[in-house]
Amino acid sequence: YATHYLIQAGAFRRYDRAEEQLVSLTLLDLEPSIEEDKGWYRVLIGPLKTRGGMTAAKERLLENGIDAQVLTEKTRIRPKN
Repeated sequence: YATHYLIQAGAFRRYDRAEEQLVSLTLLDLEPSIEEDKGWYRVLIGPLKTRGGMTAAKERLLENGIDAQVLTEKTRIRPKN
């Protein structure tokens, strides 16, 4: 298995609020996206492939007053035939 990291940098009921956060994060040279989940618009960064990349992104968020939650995602690696 390979571990990837996602950082949730906000969850909003209104799409326009999520979009504002997306713009703010883009200005910080992060690559955010918006994912809709049961009426919530989650602003995510990633997947990030390394722990170092995740740590650097989270530090940048915290330096700019943005609270964030790290999520891990495990992906099964399939052998090449």
